[in-house]
Amino acid sequence: MDYRLKANVYGYSDLMLQELSPYLLDGTIDPKSMLKEDTVILKTIMDGKGYYDGIDIAPGDVIRLKVLKAADLPEEALRFEGPEDWYQEKEFTVSAVVSRSLGKNNNYIGDSNSTVGIIMTNQQMSDYFGIEGYDSIGISLTEGAEHDKAADKIRAFVDGTPNCLIKDYTLLIEQQENYLRQKMFFFYGIAVILLLISVFHILNSMQYLVTARKHEFGILRAMGITDAGFCKLLVKEGLCYGLCSGFFMTVLYGLVHKVLYYALQHVFLFLHANGNLPLLPMAGMIVLNMVICIAAMLWAGNEVLDGNITEEIAWR
Repeated sequence: MDYRLKANVYGYSDLMLQELSPYLLDGTIDPKSMLKEDTVILKTIMDGKGYYDGIDIAPGDVIRLKVLKAADLPEEALRFEGPEDWYQEKEFTVSAVVSRSLGKNNNYIGDSNSTVGIIMTNQQMSDYFGIEGYDSIGISLTEGAEHDKAADKIRAFVDGTPNCLIKDYTLLIEQQENYLRQKMFFFYGIAVILLLISVFHILNSMQYLVTARKHEFGILRAMGITDAGFCKLLVKEGLCYGLCSGFFMTVLYGLVHKVLYYALQHVFLFLHANGNLPLLPMAGMIVLNMVICIAAMLWAGNEVLDGNITEEIAWR
């Protein structure tokens, strides 16, 4: 069964095509191969739960694209209400499926999670449809540049160009970044509080372990164990505790990470949620946990070293 869907058609440069890689769902993105084999990229739709299986089109499938023959046709041509000689049809093979597009076009049918898009190279757009320009250009300022002066110069440069609108998002971006920084400081504050709670819990646990085994430690000291040997024993105990708790922390973090990743994709509908475990921070947390456990064990063991051997043996 065939279906007809309204879709945005985009012509991308090689750099823009490469920037689609984080949103790749299936297939491969290769600008040279696309031009040589005459293939396109399909920007598919997302359903209400964050899945992308609403359209059964995969790499290798053929789609038929119907577009205008000329850009100066009446407005009803955009609604496909004109005669057939206003349009032309081309068949393309899909090389990749992506979850989003860049350089969005919101003027006609919009560009959202529920809008289909066809992405091809600039050369294909020029060869098939005679389109060599763009209706939008994104400009990123270098660090330290004054956006007011830059916007004024751009307005002066494009003065006289019909249907040209300049939008300066600099302040909006700064406000958004400030908002994100505030959120990060909030979460960092909570993380510091949780770390302090964990440190106090570890210190209390180590103190209890040493106190509960004071009798055994007293016998070891009476048998002639040196202070250095006793400290090595405490280090081994702390290292074992740190490794066990680090393993439990890693497993628990992995489970929580999967739940959060599912929520980001299928509840909050993030287009590009990061599902990779941060190995370096995880290793850093495990090492820090072991260091804290060893330090806490040595701190708690000082009470045994400073105590009286006779009292420790008699302690129950």
